[in-house]
Amino acid sequence: MIKNGVYMNRNNYKFGKLLKDLRQKNNMTQEELSYRSFINVKTLSNMENGKVDFDLDMLEILSEIFNIDLVEKYLYLILDDSSQINKLVKNLNSKDRYPGSIQADEIRILTEIENTSHRKIIRLKAKKLRLLFQSVEIKDDKNKKKSLIVEALNVGRDFDFKDLSSNTYDIIDYRLLMNYAIYIKYKAERLKILKFIENSRVDDDNLNSILYHNISNTYYTTTFQIPTIPQTNPTWPSTISTNQSQQTIKIQSLQSCFTKNPSFYMTLIFLMKNMWKWHWKLQRKLIPIYMKCF
Repeated sequence: MIKNGVYMNRNNYKFGKLLKDLRQKNNMTQEELSYRSFINVKTLSNMENGKVDFDLDMLEILSEIFNIDLVEKYLYLILDDSSQINKLVKNLNSKDRYPGSIQADEIRILTEIENTSHRKIIRLKAKKLRLLFQSVEIKDDKNKKKSLIVEALNVGRDFDFKDLSSNTYDIIDYRLLMNYAIYIKYKAERLKILKFIENSRVDDDNLNSILYHNISNTYYTTTFQIPTIPQTNPTWPSTISTNQSQQTIKIQSLQSCFTKNPSFYMTLIFLMKNMWKWHWKLQRKLIPIYMKCF
């Protein structure tokens, strides 16, 4: 935040205001509090104005004077940034984010955390998440979206795209990696990354729901576009070619699937394409059934 043209730590400013309110409620001047606490008046003034980071030993002394646990309150306040980030991540993974949609509120909150938090790990998380939200705001430029995702994955480190297992991941990294995979042209490579995330067994239902939606959608577009099935005695071509996969798929096994139970397999294929609202555990079970047709 900015005060009198100076960029200040938001949490220090909040806590300094709390200290000033406590002192005034106890009818003390800064000089009186300095006398009782053995803390320099100038230091107390800087603390109340949020101009310095707070020393926990000093807060212990002030806690005894005001009969309130200031250390606990301060630690709770500095952890609030982490809490806000966790809420944004949860909201990100539970809400549809359409390309080109406005993410101004999230970006504003994360920019403030990025610029004010004195904890490096929180600043890095905020930056990664901000870049992810900025990529969502871009509607059509896939290269620019991918560039922002790559920048985010490299925040605070050199991300190894060749050996994914050599990197460390938190929930934000897994979401970034999944979004990176979406913008990969070759679907075999995309599936390799998505399967890496699947095998990592991320303990987050919302993220897994998005993951299996992307896996099933990739399988669907990689295999073929479903032909219209006649009601009686369909005449099957020997092969079906697709421009997207550049592969020729033998039809015999497909014909067998449809002739045994056309309604079931048409329903199954439809589910593989439209499973956004389905629980991810069901998605995970249906994918292998679907792939047995090929």
